[in-house]
Amino acid sequence: MATKKATSSIAPDRIPEAGKAPSVPAKVVELFKHCGYLRTPPSVGSHEPGRAGSHRGYEVRFMAHNRDECQKIVRLLKACRIKPGKPFNKGRQWRVPVYGRTLFLALQETE
Repeated sequence: MATKKATSSIAPDRIPEAGKAPSVPAKVVELFKHCGYLRTPPSVGSHEPGRAGSHRGYEVRFMAHNRDECQKIVRLLKACRIKPGKPFNKGRQWRVPVYGRTLFLALQETE
């Protein structure tokens, strides 16, 4: 049985050395400050009954008001060599997730 190799949301040549945050392009930082938010992993033992496994890791989300804006966000992230997750709609808005601890920690420092 083959094991699945873990992938980072940032290209391998941009993974920081131990103790150093990666450099995040200014456009991504600006986008994050305008329409992004962080989702931290739940603390151990804090799962509500019936909600186990709903959210497990580090996640950055970018919000878009429509599908066109969502596609622009995805293109910007890909141009910056950041791998976005699958966009999804939530209410009347769209969300573009980026999974992984590396980008999460880098953007957390900008707050």
